[in-house]
Amino acid sequence: MKVLVIQQRYGIGDMVIFTPYFQALSEKIGHPLTVLAKKSSRASDLFEDDKHINNIIDLNYEKDGIKGFLNLSKEIRKWNFDKVFIFNGSLRYFLLAKFCGIKEIHQYPLFTSKDVIFQTAKVFTERYLNKVISSQPKINLNSSRIEEVMKNFNFNKKF
Repeated sequence: MKVLVIQQRYGIGDMVIFTPYFQALSEKIGHPLTVLAKKSSRASDLFEDDKHINNIIDLNYEKDGIKGFLNLSKEIRKWNFDKVFIFNGSLRYFLLAKFCGIKEIHQYPLFTSKDVIFQTAKVFTERYLNKVISSQPKINLNSSRIEEVMKNFNFNKKF
């Protein structure tokens, strides 16, 4: 099963907030997810060692406007996603999913704005999973990379 998650917010902190919900969805579905995110969210770096995320699609400025919508839909169609979770209430992403032929669409209520991002994401995910999810992010890091950084920066003790 191919599953897309759309999270269009800009920052790495925003992406960290969504991490436990992406991981919970992946565990429930039994497959890793593909995340559509802005490059500034650092999703590629953040999820590099996370077994719950297997692909990142960059949402850049070339995918804005009508021409950008068509470019983005062309890229999304190549993946043949079965399901999408849209972590916002944007009509644009709902139409994108429909336009790309994604059959199962889960999204915040349309036109949701000025939400409390961690609360809205938590409620959205828990409704789908029908269980309570911890909002505590868990960042997966490769232990050999941690050791390499500790060596390169002369850290003598573990924290």
